Amino acid sequence: MSEREPLVSVIVPVFNVAGYLDECIQSITGQTYRNLEILLIDDGSTDESGSICEKWQRRDSRIQCIHQENQGLSAARNHGMDRSRGEYFAFVDSDDVIDENFIRILVKTIISTGTDVAMCGFRMFTEDSGFKKTESLSGDCAEEGAESARRLSDVEFGRGLTEPFSVPYVIACNKLYRKEKVQCRFRRGILCEDVFFAVDLFCCGCTYSSIDLPLYGYRIRNTGITGAKSDRYFENMFDAMDHQYKKMKDRFDGAFRARLVNFILCLTENVECDLYYAKRRVLAAKLRGRVRAFYRESHRNLKGVSGQAKHALYYMCPPAYHLLKIRAKRVYA
Repeated sequence: MSEREPLVSVIVPVFNVAGYLDECIQSITGQTYRNLEILLIDDGSTDESGSICEKWQRRDSRIQCIHQENQGLSAARNHGMDRSRGEYFAFVDSDDVIDENFIRILVKTIISTGTDVAMCGFRMFTEDSGFKKTESLSGDCAEEGAESARRLSDVEFGRGLTEPFSVPYVIACNKLYRKEKVQCRFRRGILCEDVFFAVDLFCCGCTYSSIDLPLYGYRIRNTGITGAKSDRYFENMFDAMDHQYKKMKDRFDGAFRARLVNFILCLTENVECDLYYAKRRVLAAKLRGRVRAFYRESHRNLKGVSGQAKHALYYMCPPAYHLLKIRAKRVYA
């Protein structure tokens, strides 16, 4: 790094995570990159989370504790962006942790590639497994760790958003952002907000770089928003797919559009099928209508894409599609 380390704002939305918050904040204050502004946005917590934030504010002068009425994750993140003073900013969810070199390596990645957003890999962990930092990046090796970073073309990042396992491209928390380039905000009152934000940011012309190092630790717990898998979650997921199609369908050539349609159909068809066999029949029927409406609108773009017959079967006879899926033992999240 150069002698002048630019200020980085770390935005942490906090809501009823008292059992995890100390570990999260400790992983941020323990960063090898020291020039940080840490914004703890207490979103109306009803447990001890607010007092934990205040305790850390007294302990570390880089921390600001901001209390607000409960408005949801999107509003807390937006508030953090509006209050941030850093040249760059990052999000860390309050039950997750980051490697001690997370900020240092991503700052170097943005500077060396000249991009607006840098993303890294992530590692899922549970209460039993814990988060294991990347040991090979201790000491001076952290500076060398960013050497493997590469700039992504628009096509590469666009394709990443249409991969079956597109999570690293979609989630907001494994990235560092150049503040002056981010004009988008998270949509309030919805779940799957990361998908909307990622698509909006990409379509606004931001440039991206990537490093494969797993520097972000994503905690798996059943009580989280996505762990609950409410009806609202799935409906918002379908809303996000609609948004992605409308925003991205005309960005590249016909082959990309076919890939996008195939990705959305594969995901939504299999989610509906899983809901049906999980005895959530009312929701499944509602979402089935949306899948078939999307197929009617977009199936002409599927020319040359394998799996066209599968999509056509779903459109004409969903029960037959369900049966084939169960027999093939295909499991989708």
